[in-house]
Amino acid sequence: MFGTCDAIEGILKEAEELMKEAKTDTVRDAAMVGAAQAVEHYEIFRYGTLMAWASKLGMDDAADLLGETLAEEKATDKALSELAESEINVEADDLPEKHEGAMTAKKRAASK
Repeated sequence: MFGTCDAIEGILKEAEELMKEAKTDTVRDAAMVGAAQAVEHYEIFRYGTLMAWASKLGMDDAADLLGETLAEEKATDKALSELAESEINVEADDLPEKHEGAMTAKKRAASK
């Protein structure tokens, strides 16, 4: 019914490259969480936009359903943030730079 999403495909391709570059499991995990969050952020944007359009068009049932989905996406993003902040990125930051092989998602974003 629906085709593939080029934006999501790009995020996943970038994540695969980061995971291949990672020299440790911890850095690989950080890259995976970062990619999952990028997907969630894209979905939050899309569902938020669709919800606003549905509301503007008077499609209240659709807007309510999209709002529920938006809340689920935000909750997933929050859970991923908590995971990254509590374990993965802390462990990745503790690794010596020469052993990382790939920058963590946090460092990569800061360098842009």
